[in-house]
Amino acid sequence: MGPMPTEFKSTFPVALSSRETSLDILVFGGTGHTIGGTTAGARNVISGNAGAGMILLADTCQVKGNFFGTNGTGTAAIKNGSYGVLVNGGDNNTIGGTTAADRNVISGNVTGVALVSGATGNAVEGNFIGTDVSGTNGLGNGSSSPGIEIDDSSNNSIGGTAAGARNVIAFNQGRGITVKSGTGNAILGNSIFSNTDLGIDLDNDGPTLNENCDADTGANNKQNFPTITTITPGATNTTINGTLNAAANTQYRIEVFVNSSCDPSGNGEGQVFVGSTNVTTDGSCNGTFQLIVPNASLTGTVATATATDPAGNTSEFSSCAPLGIPITNVVQFSASNYNVTEACTGVTLTINRSGDTSGAATVKYATQDVTAGERRDYISAIGTLSFAPGENSKNLVVLINDDSYVEGTESLAITLSNPTSVNLGTPITATVTIADNAAEPATNVIDDPQTYVCQHYHDFLNREPDPGGLAFWTNEITSCGGNQSCLDVKRINVSAAFFLSTEFQQTGYLVERIYKASFGDATGVSTFPSNHVVTAPIVRFRDFLADTQEIGRGVIVGQGTWELQLDTNKSNFTAAFVQRGPFITAFPTSMTPTEFVDQLIQRTQASPTSAERNAAINEFGGSADTSNIAARGRALRKVAEVASFSNQEFNRAFVLMQYFGYLRRNPNVVPDLDYTGYDFWLTKLIQFNGNFTNAEMVKAFILSGEYRQRFGP
Repeated sequence: MGPMPTEFKSTFPVALSSRETSLDILVFGGTGHTIGGTTAGARNVISGNAGAGMILLADTCQVKGNFFGTNGTGTAAIKNGSYGVLVNGGDNNTIGGTTAADRNVISGNVTGVALVSGATGNAVEGNFIGTDVSGTNGLGNGSSSPGIEIDDSSNNSIGGTAAGARNVIAFNQGRGITVKSGTGNAILGNSIFSNTDLGIDLDNDGPTLNENCDADTGANNKQNFPTITTITPGATNTTINGTLNAAANTQYRIEVFVNSSCDPSGNGEGQVFVGSTNVTTDGSCNGTFQLIVPNASLTGTVATATATDPAGNTSEFSSCAPLGIPITNVVQFSASNYNVTEACTGVTLTINRSGDTSGAATVKYATQDVTAGERRDYISAIGTLSFAPGENSKNLVVLINDDSYVEGTESLAITLSNPTSVNLGTPITATVTIADNAAEPATNVIDDPQTYVCQHYHDFLNREPDPGGLAFWTNEITSCGGNQSCLDVKRINVSAAFFLSTEFQQTGYLVERIYKASFGDATGVSTFPSNHVVTAPIVRFRDFLADTQEIGRGVIVGQGTWELQLDTNKSNFTAAFVQRGPFITAFPTSMTPTEFVDQLIQRTQASPTSAERNAAINEFGGSADTSNIAARGRALRKVAEVASFSNQEFNRAFVLMQYFGYLRRNPNVVPDLDYTGYDFWLTKLIQFNGNFTNAEMVKAFILSGEYRQRFGP
């Protein structure tokens, strides 16, 4: 390409949707170019292309005053087929600027702005990304894509501390900002709201849990987000207090925002920036902060916050803290520390609620490793506690595993977050200390029949064993005496019985089917017997674990009113599931009931009867759309519980649970590199018509080194 002019000017005052080229502007030579300008005559309208509106490979360029993906007045979408602006390895460019004249409108495309392939030092400032030219009406970038995507790129800035640098990133049909990989990407001061998914997503995997002392790595080093603990209104000002657990002895910038509503995940966005402060962590990785802001600035219902480290790594948004709730209405642990001795057992934590308890309230919780590891020492506990009106206390059981390792004292943490209709009190993090056995057995504890059975309750049913069940299944094994052949068969059959049990089939297996009905299959690679693409269940281990615990809470088949409890859990779970961002994206409420149900059925790849299909459609009572949340949940449940679907999906779920139950991981992660193992066992199970004994599938997993090493050398 020859020398480029200093400034590009559009020859199309109004972009035409028929202008189908692969891209409009490619900038790859020289430095310091200006694309657009600060007057209407200098504006480029770059829209209607089959690919990107602009690809920028050059350095130190300015892109300002343009419309990407809209018509000439910036009021309607004429989308570019991929990115509005793609910075592909270019460095130190400025997209927008700090004045209104510098602003680009980047809306209506598939993805708004992307910084990829080592793009460094770029500034995205003052733009409207997902709105029309007014900055208030939606014109979102679509197809589940983010407003801004950062991949394999570092040390870029989105927004800034100057008021004019703040972008409006709203109404996009995916996340507001996704940082897939790269570090030092500062996201400051922006107005991020009304995006279908998270406002900021690090690693592109949904809300990222904080890690004690923030030692993890990944996109923006998976910077921990702060926790807003109290919001205290005064006559003219409001005091916002919070905490941050992050790297020790480090200063962080805390930014606080208010929002009109909370993201369905419980983590917020950042609609209106209200102020910032600094916090310095101590040697134990903890710090507290306080921000005093005028009452007039709190024009919303919830507050959120982000943290940014000295290198520019900005966190995801915190969980939402409600405004206007008396500070005396709090939820907190009854103690900061709980103790338990290592065994196949559980430790009970109490969460207390105080103040006005006349209404319902919820709070989320999640465990995290400190020195104990969740695969070996305990079972991850992830979920939501729901307080009924008048209820002021809840118990939460964390399951503790036994093992034969000499480890000394270990610990894990469990943290409360995302309260609704209540504030977080103190403490919101509790430490569980596990004292090692006085003497470890000489053999692997998983060879002990009672420990083996108990562990299956933990791994498959997510609860402590009931005495009758523990005794029955233990006796199934011990009745063999010293007959090794009998013992081998019994251990296989007892293990498989937990997957086949009514309790698991109605909880964990239902969760797997709900995900398939909602989102279809995942695809991956298998090398068995040669390289090819395979489909596999789309649900991932951590999501499965949280949702299975939710749907099985309080259920012990055969005890009390278990059927009523299970039915209530299913109804509550599906009603909440259909309010999650990814589900709403896949099934917008504008769909008719027939469209909604038929799309669910299509993704199951099953063939329900006409009566089953009609029953799901009729849940909407003849409505023209599917905005009724309860009806959406009921219809989803009916499709997921179709008998032919359950029969069809059975073998796939059985193989999946070999990985989820025994190995506590996804099938395609280390030590596996792809779906070859999953494909091998599914092929073998089908070959033997579902006979797991003849296929030797369960036998292989319970004898595998990976399983046995969870419990001993």
